[in-house]
Amino acid sequence: MTPRSPAHPKRRRRETAELSRQGAKSAARGDSPPVNPMDATENTPPSTGESVEEWRARRDAWQAGYDQQSEAIEQSRPPAGQGRDDEHD
Repeated sequence: MTPRSPAHPKRRRRETAELSRQGAKSAARGDSPPVNPMDATENTPPSTGESVEEWRARRDAWQAGYDQQSEAIEQSRPPAGQGRDDEHD
């Protein structure tokens, strides 16, 4: 196994944005936590050879996307008891 070299800053930003997008898509699909793929054994530093700091940044980017989308979904739901009033249809 060859350790990953530190990513170029521009590539790192693209990867961070992509991981965040994937996390948001997971939340939109309704995947329940814990679903972060960065926590899977094959994506952790012992398997990838990357530094813990680099892995943590990738994991946190995915989680941030998931959390932001989950919050947006939660805020878009009407409060309990304030749904459609079917009595007047």
